[in-house]
Amino acid sequence: MLSVEIPCSRDKITLQLPATAAQKTRLVQTRKASAAILSSADIARSLEQPLGCAPLRELARGKQSACVVISDITRPVPNPLLLPPLLSSLEQAGIPRDAITILIATGMHRPNLGSELEELVGGETAANYRIINHDCHARDNLRQVAVIDGAPIEVNRHYLDAEFKILTGLIEPHPFAGFSGGGKSILPGLASFETMKFMHSFALVDHPDVATARIADNPFRHHINTVSAAAGVDFIANVLIDDAKQPVAIFSGDPQSAFTAGCRQAESNAVVHVGTPRRSGHHQRRRFPSRRHPLSVEQRADRSREYRPPGRHHFDDCRLQRRARQPQLLRHHPFGQGLAGAISHPLQSS
Repeated sequence: MLSVEIPCSRDKITLQLPATAAQKTRLVQTRKASAAILSSADIARSLEQPLGCAPLRELARGKQSACVVISDITRPVPNPLLLPPLLSSLEQAGIPRDAITILIATGMHRPNLGSELEELVGGETAANYRIINHDCHARDNLRQVAVIDGAPIEVNRHYLDAEFKILTGLIEPHPFAGFSGGGKSILPGLASFETMKFMHSFALVDHPDVATARIADNPFRHHINTVSAAAGVDFIANVLIDDAKQPVAIFSGDPQSAFTAGCRQAESNAVVHVGTPRRSGHHQRRRFPSRRHPLSVEQRADRSREYRPPGRHHFDDCRLQRRARQPQLLRHHPFGQGLAGAISHPLQSS
């Protein structure tokens, strides 16, 4: 008997395989982190000794306003640890506290409010800084920065209007972007619903180079880089976490240098080359589900070429379930129009 624990939300589900199946099963999992859990001093040191650029305080000196983008509650980014030294650096650089905006990159998720907001950023930060939840439907707060393949790319104006722009987040393998982190906080994190219809379209996400742990030639990541350049990014601070969702590394500094270094470490920690192609695999991202989207912890067949033998294709039912919960998205994509018309109540069976 083989017993395997699979993370699910804040808990774990135990999967038990019979002996006959266990003999044919290879357990592939994230390598255990050997690094110590990050401290506030580690964060501050990274901001003072960033990758590929001057210290944060020097870069921000003379700027009149700043926007710090953070992930929402579905991503276990240690914001209460990360934000205080980062915000302190901005204020030491001369940016007034009332000119600093913390912008939550919700994408299409619901806002984080009340006690959930305090959990997300820490009580002191929640009480003393201006915090805005991105709303992908708020047309007055969106501005076009590019057009890609005929699709308008619109980004939150609070980010665009800031004189100094910082992205924070988590780097881990991602089924579309290759790795999360970097400019993904902008696209799709701060994008409009119209832009999201393009970025999450079947035509894009079904591209053979849109795959987990793949950056090179990945059109999804290419679009992220294009829009990041158009919107502007001055500094990033991305972390890596262990299986217990504790921060064990931080990569801050120049957007390209820090993100590349973080991806390299994330690949070393989390990517396993299986050799012989398999028909399917299981990929678990370390994120919390939201109350509105209980299936937001994605369990899906890995899309990398190692798992797609020639002549075989798999149907990603999890991806269809996500669109089934949002029929307004299905209507804009091939194969989805008929299904969207048949859906009267997403998650009706739950």
